[in-house]
Amino acid sequence: MRAALVRPLLALALAASTSPALAAYVPANSLPWPLYRQDAPNTPREALGNAFGEYQEFGVSYVHTGIDIRGAEGDIVKVVAPGNVWVTVNYHDDLCTHANACRIYVKGARYIYYYSHLQLDAGSGVTTETREKIVNASRWELGSGSYPVQPGTSVSTGEILSRIGPFGSNWPHLHFSIVDATENYDAINPLTALRRSWGGIDIVDDERPEITALELFADGGQTPLPIPSACDPISGAVDVAATMRDSFYTTDPEPYPVFGGVLSTFGVYEASYRIRNVVTGVALSGTWYRFDRAPLECAGPLRGLSCPVVATEATFAAHSFLQVSGGLRIAEPYTPTLFATGPSESNYVGVERHVHLLTNAWGQAGSWNTALSSDGYYQVSAIARDEAGNQQARSRFVSVDNHGGFVAPADAFVRDNDVDVGAIPSTLGGHPFWTSPDIFILPAGSPAPDLGASPPHTLLAANTTYEVYLRVHNQSCQTVNGLRAQIYSANPAMIVDDGQWTYVTPEGQFVPAAGVSLPAGASTFLGPFSWTPTEAEATSNDGHRCMLAKIDASNDPVGDASVPDDNNVAQRNLQFGGTSFDFNNPEPRSARIEAEMRCNGFPFAEKGSKLELTVAYDAALHSAWANADGATVTVSGKDLVVGFSRCNVRLPAATLPAKAKLRAAFRSVVGGQKPGPFTIDLLGYVNGGLRGGMSFTAKQ
Repeated sequence: MRAALVRPLLALALAASTSPALAAYVPANSLPWPLYRQDAPNTPREALGNAFGEYQEFGVSYVHTGIDIRGAEGDIVKVVAPGNVWVTVNYHDDLCTHANACRIYVKGARYIYYYSHLQLDAGSGVTTETREKIVNASRWELGSGSYPVQPGTSVSTGEILSRIGPFGSNWPHLHFSIVDATENYDAINPLTALRRSWGGIDIVDDERPEITALELFADGGQTPLPIPSACDPISGAVDVAATMRDSFYTTDPEPYPVFGGVLSTFGVYEASYRIRNVVTGVALSGTWYRFDRAPLECAGPLRGLSCPVVATEATFAAHSFLQVSGGLRIAEPYTPTLFATGPSESNYVGVERHVHLLTNAWGQAGSWNTALSSDGYYQVSAIARDEAGNQQARSRFVSVDNHGGFVAPADAFVRDNDVDVGAIPSTLGGHPFWTSPDIFILPAGSPAPDLGASPPHTLLAANTTYEVYLRVHNQSCQTVNGLRAQIYSANPAMIVDDGQWTYVTPEGQFVPAAGVSLPAGASTFLGPFSWTPTEAEATSNDGHRCMLAKIDASNDPVGDASVPDDNNVAQRNLQFGGTSFDFNNPEPRSARIEAEMRCNGFPFAEKGSKLELTVAYDAALHSAWANADGATVTVSGKDLVVGFSRCNVRLPAATLPAKAKLRAAFRSVVGGQKPGPFTIDLLGYVNGGLRGGMSFTAKQ
């Protein structure tokens, strides 16, 4: 749902990195999973221990060029694509030099598939026929730079190649890589090649990345600048650095217990930055990297295509199987540019810390040269995304003062979600803008809430008086003067039309009339404002309602924008009864409408759990959604019923006529041993842009 006050976003992208020209694996997501349980040979191991593209350091820093799939000693490794067993490293006299040292390269028509940490002794379960192929290939592992495919070494998809070794005592895994021999021997992210579902298991990441720190470094430096607050100005050229991590299926087996710690996180798939002048709205943005692939030799948006040298098979061999103690240690030349290698750690003692130098786009040295920006107050944001599309963001504010005398403006804000710090838009990282934790609705006569409290989730009733409080924050270096508020309620919809507000405060007025002062760094409550919802408010849309709040201050000008683009406007969804709403097209012309469900940890794996979206039948929706990944669509009477089978499902776009409104409802059942509550977000997109949504709470 969006607010009534709408204007175009002021931000202007002055610089954005070129999209990479090289695609990931072709055809995408077409390969079967490579690792299976030894006690259930058709059940995949879907837990990751390390991801493609993360920082690693063992004497030399490098980019991890495969995925490590967690398993147990003896788990089965299967061939993912046809080819020939091309080179086998560390294989001698029917065994490896130690239990997990065997590495096999299978060469296909275009791609080379690399399987590592294998167990190939007589007890590994490999058939005599497959063992003969490995023996034939192994004779060529230390050749003189020419590595021809040997006859009698062909393998087929699904053939058992080996089992995995113990890798010490507590973290057996399969390292699996793919190399594109036709594109300069770039390594390919296996998650772009492997199927999303295999063996009856949906192998989909449903966990957001984390950003644990957002800092500024002197350009080319390895130490964060001492900037305790936005009141301390910066100048010169700086690098924007974010400490990020991700996780993917942290059970079955559990994360590695390593030397007294637990190793359960790894690097992110994609990261970007955004630097926005708070006053003018002018923005600078760029992509740090997206790990669909990593080059053997050099960096840049075109990676392999822009390399000054062309990698050869011999070059690839020198970077891979001739390094008998490692393998595929490519991308070393630009790893220090992508990561702050001093603060970053990857030493497998329970510490994984990846400090990404975001302004070094695509591995090429860069910076934010503040001398080319106007002196002013800036929002610096980092956005992380995983391969499944889950996002996270973190923002901070800094003052740029290259000429002396700049004073940061006053800046009060109300939050749109739990991680909002006044950033614009508040939806960075894929967060909703309709779950404000700063709007409190309490029964009349309740004591004023504590400044550190969270608002209760109260089921409201018509003709009952409530008191509304609005918590406001001042993140700036100056006192905000004359702080006032307006409060409204409104009918909900996936995307709401303007002009449907009911005032809680006197219509058109901000209260209190004289306003209040809010010191720098402080928070306060405005209110209470008395609200007695009418029967009409309580019963429209099956009892689903939205409350909006807007602040005003004499030295903090209020914008005139949609909720996520104005940190002086906040929204919170309310509930009187059921969960009905309008699935609609708010435009005065036909438009492409999409819906996305994010379940935020809802326990789909628990027996009996269910999420369903019901929408009044529409032929365009039925056609668009019929083959949606992660959902099953059926027709029930006059309705379409969408049953979701996993988290994070985006229903394809359908064109709806101008001002179309379809009655809709959302239903949930929480099964198993996890009672909740769980928050489910339903997002609405118009012509590709996020325009609204709503959140539902599910619990046993």
